[in-house]
Parts: sequence; structure tokens; C-alpha cells
Amino acid sequence: MNQRIQLSLTGLSLTFVLFLSCQDKKQDSGNVAEQIKDYPVLTITQRTITLNSEFPATIEGQQDIEIRPKIDGFIEKIFVDEGATVKSGQALFKINAPQYEQEVRTAQANIKIAEADVNAAQMGVNKVKPLVEKNIISKYELESAQFTLQAKQAALAQAFAALSNARTNLGYTTIASPANGIVGLIPYKIGALVNSNTPEPLTTVSNIGNIYAYFSINEKQVLAFSKNTKGNTTKARIVTMPSVSLVL
Repeated sequence: MNQRIQLSLTGLSLTFVLFLSCQDKKQDSGNVAEQIKDYPVLTITQRTITLNSEFPATIEGQQDIEIRPKIDGFIEKIFVDEGATVKSGQALFKINAPQYEQEVRTAQANIKIAEADVNAAQMGVNKVKPLVEKNIISKYELESAQFTLQAKQAALAQAFAALSNARTNLGYTTIASPANGIVGLIPYKIGALVNSNTPEPLTTVSNIGNIYAYFSINEKQVLAFSKNTKGNTTKARIVTMPSVSLVL
């Protein structure tokens, strides 16, 4: 009998605990509802905005001239600095190539030899000519002397051409700027061996009278450009296109 009373009391205790728990949950729900607040609401309206597109670009001058050597030799002097402003004809580099100086001296000596040969051949013609006129010797001797003179004169002209070529090569030892502009990077320093097949140029002279920014767009952007701009030709569309700004 006592056990039944204890079980009944235990059941009542559990019922009372559950009732209190439900009451607490109702109170918590009420507190959450009280915590909800009103917030301001923003009404979105239609408006026009400007969208910007960015493209990586390469900046180049109006004219970029690669300075390359035409002969083999060592860089002896560099007359300018990177970024310097130069004028047409201004010296940029001096190449040490003594072999071209020797070629000039050799060509000058060959000219003197050729001149002596021409003088000797001319004397032969002058010697034979009066004898032929007096029929002492045949005309064949005179013609032979004249042909010899012509050959010596041709050799003299060839010697002068060799001297001119040697002086031209010697002139290549001093590299001058072909135009006005700005000197670019100078990858080779004093003492470097360079020639006409050197991979990199000695420097670059850029004419910056006009500067151009080169960038590329994809096919989708080309179609959008044609659709959204006015004009029948590409040139007319470029005139009406939105403004472009350069960010360095």
C-alpha cells in the first residue's frame, strides 16, 4: 500500500514539473515576441548608373626604334643614360673594333699601289703610241698597252671602293640616334661583346610626340560595342563611344 502511494506521488511530481516547463516555454515565447523590433525599409527605385570596364594596356610611343650594332666588337663607351632625351644624330655608343681601322689603312695602301700601276701603264701607252704612229711596231702593241692601262684603272677604282667600304664599317663603331626620342633600357654595359646577331637591341629610342595605349577586347565586347554605339563604320562608332581614361 505504501508503494502505491509513493508511485502516485512520483507521478504527480512529474506532472507538476512538465506543467512548469510548459509555463516557462510560454513565457520565453512571449519574451522573444517582445524583442522583435521594426526596422526601416528602403524602397528600390529605378535609376541610371555608369559601369566602367578595365583593360590592361601596353604604353608605346609613336615610333620605337631598336638600336642594333652592324659590326662585331666590344662596347667601349656609352654616351647616354636610360631615360635621357636625345636628338637625331646624337652619339649613343662607341664600339671598340680595331680591325676596321686596319682595313682603312690597308685600303689606303692598296690605293697607292693601284695608282702606281696606273701611272706605269700610262707610261707604257705613251711609249708605244709614237712608235705605232711611225709604223715601227704594230697596232697590237698599242692596244695591249691600252688594255693594261684600263685594267690598272679598274683596279684603282676597286681600291677606292674598298676604302669607302672600310670607312663605312669604321663609321659603324659609333652608333648614333636615328631620330629624336627617349632612350629606353640599356641591357649591355661597357665591355660587353655585341654583334649584328645579338638577341636584344643595345637600347630603344622612342618618339613620344604621340603616345598610344594598346589593349585587346574579346568577341563579346566587340559585338556589344557594335550594338551599343551609333554609326555605320568603325571610325564613326569610335567617335560616339564613351570617354576613355588611362590609369598608370
